[in-house]
Amino acid sequence: MVMKIDGNLVTDEIVSVAQEVAFAAAAPIKKHFRQCRETHRSKDAKSAIVTAADIEGETAMRAVIEKHFPDHSIEGEELEKKLGNSE
Repeated sequence: MVMKIDGNLVTDEIVSVAQEVAFAAAAPIKKHFRQCRETHRSKDAKSAIVTAADIEGETAMRAVIEKHFPDHSIEGEELEKKLGNSE
């Protein structure tokens, strides 16, 4: 299957990786669900709260993306931008 969403090409591979990313992030996020955990301020916003679940979830997502697309740039909310060779 190949389709376009907002002008971007979406393939079966991209859909499959997106599903893997979601499942990978679920485990660390569930681990922290309804737990009182230490928080800290976001790197970009003085008022944004970041939890361990946020950081661990993003780390898990990035690991899957990097496995499938090692040359791609990645920009998330909690961690530093990873510069790659992708647009």
